[in-house]
This record gives sequence, structure tokens and C-alpha cells, in this order.
Amino acid sequence: MSSTATKVVGALVVATVALSTGSFWVGSWVEQVFRDSAAEAARFGLKVTVIDYQRGVFGAAARTEVIFPASGGDEPVIVLFNHNIQHGPIPAFTAAAYIRSEPVLPEESIEQISEILGGDPLVSEALAIDSTFNWGGGHRHRIILPKKFEATFNGDKESGVRVAWDSIDGEFSVHSGQERVKASIGIGSLSLVRNVNDKIRIDRASLNGEIRRDGKILDIDTKFTANQIVTEGNVDKTIDKLAIDSQAGVVDGVLDLTMKLAVGGIVREAETRETIDNGKMTFSLENINIAVLGGIFNAILQADDEQAAFVAAQEQSVKLLQYQPVLSIKDASAHWPEGDIALNFRIGYVGTGDTGQSVLADTDLANITADWQLSLPRALAERLVGEQIYEDEIEANAFDDAEAESESSNEPVRKPTKEQIDKQIASMVDNGILVENNGVLSLDAALRKGELMLNGSPAPIESLLSLSPF
Repeated sequence: MSSTATKVVGALVVATVALSTGSFWVGSWVEQVFRDSAAEAARFGLKVTVIDYQRGVFGAAARTEVIFPASGGDEPVIVLFNHNIQHGPIPAFTAAAYIRSEPVLPEESIEQISEILGGDPLVSEALAIDSTFNWGGGHRHRIILPKKFEATFNGDKESGVRVAWDSIDGEFSVHSGQERVKASIGIGSLSLVRNVNDKIRIDRASLNGEIRRDGKILDIDTKFTANQIVTEGNVDKTIDKLAIDSQAGVVDGVLDLTMKLAVGGIVREAETRETIDNGKMTFSLENINIAVLGGIFNAILQADDEQAAFVAAQEQSVKLLQYQPVLSIKDASAHWPEGDIALNFRIGYVGTGDTGQSVLADTDLANITADWQLSLPRALAERLVGEQIYEDEIEANAFDDAEAESESSNEPVRKPTKEQIDKQIASMVDNGILVENNGVLSLDAALRKGELMLNGSPAPIESLLSLSPF
């Protein structure tokens, strides 16, 4: 053998050994990351068990069991996944591994899902997760769903819930160190129909979120946008250009939350197409104990009826006051046909919370601070007062089912006259509850140590009851 041939063969042997050694090292590293990631799922409420892992030269095959927790005493949902893992022979690729994860479905489930997907037999192609694992320890996952979907659940088309979407995709990623998680969902169109009549449709929406953890500090940022949301049935509304930005921080189990909401327009009346434009507000919660809040939700879920849920929530909320919670609405405004309305509101608990009373039962106003500023055109106030008088009249004339056929129940409720509306507004202005200036009504209220100040003057607490239309 010539010296050249010897060198070539030697190089091939060295390359083969290097590739084999590198592939073994990479495969070991990928397996460890895969198992660590499965264990990390517990932080998100899931239990993932690796029940099989078979390594090859440039890849591996694995199977996991995922247990999704259930609420209300239901059995947890258990799903098996098959994972096809591919990795390079040497640690020089941009990504350490690529994984396709597919659910293991019983034959009858495959047939049912295939029928839902329009007879497409490739169910695994429509339900899967593509994952990329990086050398730094982070990983990214893209959820693959059918481009088009329509199905009815919990009954037939007349009584069940029909779900349909057109183009939904989702992705989430975990940063190296497992201390940061990002997620995003994009929706082309999503519609829900219940009992045929109640409908909601969401067009061109997206949800993006990020979770960051540093010891006992947890920060969560989310942003939701929708080009249009349409509801029909009990409530007919069209919402255009909706955006909600939220920032939540949890320190030692206590939550502070801020949500900024913006709306391009809301169609209040389907027939008249009357629109409220350019709505915005900032909503905040401060000093909310997460454990107590969770106890309230659990009590509500486990209650037998609405009354029991209310009582249980009241009992659980006693500890909520110990953290002096605060609720506020800042810079709320919107353009109505009659003009612009502006609102600021804040209420907080300043007591010790050791009275043993719940949030609603502690009626000692010395334990509460509140501020309320309101400004709106008189024409808009007239509309809102008129609507309130009309609704109160309907409620006063309401009859139960046994009396629904009585002669008096068929008498129509009349719209309030302008004289009635003007009289009620004049009463609020004369009593110092509202201030009128150049066609604009305003309110500036403050509650401190059990005493109410309205527009700079002391006033009885009962004065606020007349502001229910606003």
C-alpha cells in the first residue's frame, strides 16, 4: 500500500472513531437533557415519566407518559407520546437535537379524530410537537394542529358546543437554566357556538407570554391582541382592535397585577351600529395573596350551587384582608357619540384584617380608602340615567313564571321622559354629588377614615348610591 493510501485509510479510521465517539457523547448528553426536561414539567403542573429510551448512533426513540391534572374530582388525563430524536455526530451543530413527538392514540380515537379532520388518515401529521434542543440547555417546541377543525362536543349540534378554527399555531421555549419560558399562540379564526344561539367568533388573534423566575420572585408578562371579536345571543357585541397587555409579579406568594386594555371600537347596538371608540384603561391589583386566592377559586369550584359558592368564597377570603389589597382603574376613557368620558378609581383596605370578617362583611369604613374621579358630557349622563331608570322599571315590573301570563305582565315598560331624567340629574347637582360646568358633569370623591368628601365638601356615604348609572 502506498504512503498516500495509508494516510487516506488512517484518516478514515480516525474520522470514524471521532464520529462514533462524538455521536456517543452527543447521544448521552441529549438523553440527559431529555430526561431533565421531563422532570421540569412538574413545575407547570404536569407529571411526565420517561418509560422507554432506546439510543441509536445518530438518534434515539423514546416514549413518555404525560399525566394532565384534573379538577373537581375528575380522573386525570393520561396520554402516551412517542418521540423520534435526531442528533448530530459531533457537538458542532447549531442545535443539539431535533425531536418529533406524537401522541399514541387508541384505534377508535384515531378513527374519531380522523373523521373530525375530514377523513384525513394521517392523524399524527395533524397532532404533533416539533422540538429543538440547544447546546446551552434551552429548548423550543412548536405545536402542530390541523389547519382547519370543526367538531361538536357535549351533545349534538342543537344542544352541544361546536368548536371551529382556521389556522392555529403555537410555540413555547424554555431558556437555559429553566428560569425563563416564552409562549405564543396565533389564531386565524376561532368560533364557539353553544346551543345554536350563543356564538362568539375571534378573528386574527395572538397571545404572547413570558414567565421569569428568580428564587421566590416570579414575573409574568402577556399580550393578547384580536382584530375582531363578535358575540351573538344573550349579548350582541362587536369589538374591534382589542389589545390587552399585562404584567404580573409574585414575591413571596403575594401578587401585583397590572393590565392595560385598549379597544379600537365597540358596537353596542347591532341594529343601529352605534359605536364606542378609542377605549382604554389600566386595571391594577396589589397585595393579593396567591394561596388565599387559590383557596377561593377551589371553594367556588367545589360548591354545589351559587349560594354555597358565595358563602364558601366569603369564608375563604377572610385572610385576604391581612395583606391590605388594593384595586384601581387608572386613565379609563372612551369616545361615545355624545362625547368623551374619563374615569379614575381606587379602593384599598388599610385595616389589620384580624376582625375575622370577610372582604364584604367588614363594613367598618375606617378600614377603607377610596378615590373616584369622573367626567362626562351631560348628554351622555342623560343617556345613562335614562337607561338606568328604564332598567329599574323593568326589574320593578318583573313577574315570576307563574304570573307571566297575567294581564299586567303584558303592559310595556315606557321609556323615561326627559323631565324624569333632568330631575334626577338636577338632584345630583343640587346635592353637590356632581358639578356641572359648560355642559360637562364631573365628580371628585375621596374616602378617608370613614369620612366621605365629595367635590371638596363633606357628604354622607349614601350620596354615592345615586351614582349607580355611572
